[in-house]
Amino acid sequence: MSFWRLLFLRSCVGVAGRECFKEPMARIFLHIGTNKTGTSAIQSFFSHNREQAREHGFLYPETACSGSAHYALSGLLGFNLNKHKRCAKRADDAEWRAIRESLDREIADTSPSAIMFSSENFVIGTPLEPVRDFFGKDDVRILAYLRRHDSWWAAAYSQAVKAVSLPPWGQGIEGFIRFRKKRAPQGINYRHLLDRWAAVFGREHLIVRPYEQQQNEPDIVVDVLRAIDLDMGLSLKTSDTAILDAICSKRRNESLSPHALHLMEMFQRARIATDMHVRLIGYAKSLPASGSRQSILSPLRRLQLIEENAADYAYIAKEYLGREDGRLFYDPLPDPDEPWEPLKPLAPPQIVEETVRALIGDWRDAKV
Repeated sequence: MSFWRLLFLRSCVGVAGRECFKEPMARIFLHIGTNKTGTSAIQSFFSHNREQAREHGFLYPETACSGSAHYALSGLLGFNLNKHKRCAKRADDAEWRAIRESLDREIADTSPSAIMFSSENFVIGTPLEPVRDFFGKDDVRILAYLRRHDSWWAAAYSQAVKAVSLPPWGQGIEGFIRFRKKRAPQGINYRHLLDRWAAVFGREHLIVRPYEQQQNEPDIVVDVLRAIDLDMGLSLKTSDTAILDAICSKRRNESLSPHALHLMEMFQRARIATDMHVRLIGYAKSLPASGSRQSILSPLRRLQLIEENAADYAYIAKEYLGREDGRLFYDPLPDPDEPWEPLKPLAPPQIVEETVRALIGDWRDAKV
């Protein structure tokens, strides 16, 4: 029997009906991120295996999917990165009706047992009532992954440097942290995020998973499948090596070395012609990925970020995972005495050399 059939064909019946869809059978899993918790790998896996999953009763809808994620759906419901567009469409809106009708057709064609939508934009602090009105709430599960803040800040900073031209934050990761905390303090508060979703959908309908290698073995996608399996009571044997070899995801976002990250941020802050900017950023991205395990944050700073959130971690572990010991994350704490050196700023001659190499070098055809 295939992996998908083991996972998604349910022998039981009587799943609560959906008011929002014409086919009253499917349990909905709404994956809300958070960002930097393997979301790209999760979305890519389900997107690329859509047809195989569909054949066995699991639907990762094409409707409202932009790329591999359901950004069109989250945008429709008011979860938009552009704060001026954070207004959910009404049920009588043409776009709202078109997406609803398209989903109805997909569900009717598949008759799935489970439907999964994924967009990390659902963590934006937009009112949740439009989500409840669109899906109903009786048989909806909210799936959220959480990353320890010291690791999350480093990853979020790296992603922002790659993506944002003329960044509005001060130089370096500390400038980024100050900017984000001031601009959207609730956006990085896991307790606030979970409690507000629980207030609308019920705490018992939230599936909360820590994002750590040792808690997601052997792979984040497998962990998602285990979470769905456990919730639906399918008793899938996800320890089967052959199954895991077939589905383990590839890393989607390679880490930049501290040198490349520093160089890229300088390039991003330059006001230059678009073609030159594209070449400079491309060059920085082409530099060898980081082989060092040293964080760009010092051990003491990492401990501080963990301590700032320690009470929330304990609350989440007890209230959402049923862990009486209050342990949300199992990775060891940073050792304040471990060797660590801050990144040395590039000297002007180095900056010139790197810039010239990026603009006139043949790095596109060579392994830098």
